[in-house]
Amino acid sequence: MAETVGSNAFADCFGLERVIIPDTVTAMGETPFSGCSSLSSLRLPYIGDGADNMFLSYIFGGKSYNDNLALVPDTLHDLTVNCPDSLPDNTFYECTGLVNLTLNGNVSSVGAGAF
Repeated sequence: MAETVGSNAFADCFGLERVIIPDTVTAMGETPFSGCSSLSSLRLPYIGDGADNMFLSYIFGGKSYNDNLALVPDTLHDLTVNCPDSLPDNTFYECTGLVNLTLNGNVSSVGAGAF
């Protein structure tokens, strides 16, 4: 089973609609989903880079949470992600297309503006 998703692995896969990244993945390169404008359902082992950049648009090429609105596709309605104990500030800031969000784990605190 894969442990790494490379940089730009799915970049510009315009017809890609659903992706499941298994929990065995412990590293993702930069912007693995850049330009995936039809993505509607996504399952991730962690948010952002899993360490310092904990906002959704990171995997779409975002440099800060302010990029969530511009880079997270409007078509992304279903997201399932494993979460750390706390959800950082602005994690899903301006992610207006999300309809179903499943956070797996024991989230005990939610940061300001997380949603």
